[in-house]
Amino acid sequence: MNEKTLVIFFSDIAGSTTMYERLGDKAAQQLVAASLKNMISEVQKNGGTLIQTVGDEVMAHFPNADFAFNAAVSIQSLQKSMPTEVRIGFHYGDVIENKGDFFGNAVNVAARVAARAIANEIMTTKQTVKLLSDKNHKNVRFLSASTVKGKDELLSIYEVLWEPEPAEDLTTMARPKTRESVVQGAELELIFQKNVYQMNANNTLLTIGRSNENDLTVNDRLASRKHAKIELKNSRFILNDTSSNGTFIITTNFQPTKIVRDSFELIGSGSIELGGLMDNTLHQITYKRIR
Repeated sequence: MNEKTLVIFFSDIAGSTTMYERLGDKAAQQLVAASLKNMISEVQKNGGTLIQTVGDEVMAHFPNADFAFNAAVSIQSLQKSMPTEVRIGFHYGDVIENKGDFFGNAVNVAARVAARAIANEIMTTKQTVKLLSDKNHKNVRFLSASTVKGKDELLSIYEVLWEPEPAEDLTTMARPKTRESVVQGAELELIFQKNVYQMNANNTLLTIGRSNENDLTVNDRLASRKHAKIELKNSRFILNDTSSNGTFIITTNFQPTKIVRDSFELIGSGSIELGGLMDNTLHQITYKRIR
């Protein structure tokens, strides 16, 4: 086994399950194959090495942050002309290589960063941004500082601004926010199977889904791997659904509200169910706005 320091890179196709249902297996597989070919080609053109493909996901490694940044931007630029959409995350850190397989903290963090991205987004970390060239460093913006499942320290997430912005907007978009600029005071508490999750100024993003890469994992067949995320924005807690089956929000004294690829503000208290309404509360997430 060899210890190395590398950029670990994940990219996958957003909404592929829905695409298979809509187009059928043969047509969807052709689109997936074309996107995978693009992703692998751009990884290799930009100095990366393919580790593996699993379904519609590509895992690769790069020797430095700029190579990974350039590959991610190239992939998204190519995907603009295709009917499929891609999400990307990468992180620089220590890994262990064993016969072509890679393990370690950087792999885990990169997977969690990728899980936070939605269609057409590129996400990375503060550790990686520090290593970017001046040219690329100008095209990132701070999104959130939050805890990562299994880790005590905060993880700062940055978005790569890969699409050209109007000149008058670029400086504002690219200027990283400091943690002090994140709204203070707002707090949301979520409970799932006796586990408590707190969202506040120090934990502004929570990902939910069937995959273990999420902050809150719901092991239910109706839930998507990367089902939804809740973000704290300007004192508001916004749930964004990115799933195939949708999300149900049940508020006090109201009928259930279903959202699919849409947003919903969490106010007061209530419950969240992924994919469908259940007869029992085993997979129900309850929430309460503390302040």
